[in-house]
Amino acid sequence: MPKKFNMDNNGLPLPAAFYKMALIMRGKMQDRLLNEKWFPKSFRSPCIGLVHGIGSMGPISQKEIANWLGLDPSDVVSLIDILENEELVMRTRDLNDRRKQMLSLTRKGEELRKKLQIVGNEVMRDVLSPLDDKEVEIFRSMLQRVVQHHNENEGKK
Repeated sequence: MPKKFNMDNNGLPLPAAFYKMALIMRGKMQDRLLNEKWFPKSFRSPCIGLVHGIGSMGPISQKEIANWLGLDPSDVVSLIDILENEELVMRTRDLNDRRKQMLSLTRKGEELRKKLQIVGNEVMRDVLSPLDDKEVEIFRSMLQRVVQHHNENEGKK
């Protein structure tokens, strides 16, 4: 594990660089999506993560998707309402536990998810344009390794 995260001699400290990159990506994504006629104007930023998560892991419970996104389950309810009003997601009772609401994308939700992935890939190409193909692959590989490590160790605290 690296002992020095500050990296002042190379510009921004590492935590600030990650934060700034996330802001850049979010801003570029919002700019692109707000100009798309197919993008629901009622969406709030976390709705994009919900569509992706439900589409890739669904059917999934509201609690599980909230945990995956790092959001409070009570905050997720209003976001799911937005998706449901746009006919992008449907809630069904879990057959094994009637207290659970299971979420899955509708056909319209799947179509939106595909469009969001295309725009997301274009935005990533733009954000990472200072890097060559090999550097992008190294960056992606390192990020996936960090995320995988934290996913695997999430419940071991």
